Amino acid sequence: MTKYRAIGLCNFVVAVIYGVESIAILFLLPSAKSIYQDTSNSIGQSSLTKTYIIIAIEVILITANVASGLKLFSKNAQTQQKYFISGVISLVIAGLVLGYLTGSAILSLILPIYSTTAKF
Repeated sequence: MTKYRAIGLCNFVVAVIYGVESIAILFLLPSAKSIYQDTSNSIGQSSLTKTYIIIAIEVILITANVASGLKLFSKNAQTQQKYFISGVISLVIAGLVLGYLTGSAILSLILPIYSTTAKF
């Protein structure tokens, strides 16, 4: 396996991780939204906006990693060399913000539940 395909494979793996996380959060959002509306929790509503912004950032990272991965798996050597640096950059950026985005998304969904139960 060449270095181009190795980086392309890593780009695909990171994109899959972000994709699974985004899908899981999108399945949780309707439940969280109904809980926050039933309890009139204003903290939860603002927290959901933050979650949507995080998902939008993740979709951008997924797109960048998939595009870089596809270009690095091409047969053309010039295309591989041209997109190698962008593949590494998108991989590094996605890796650096993975922990922050995941933690922020999960906390923005769960933290308002604790404040809701504290009111009762």
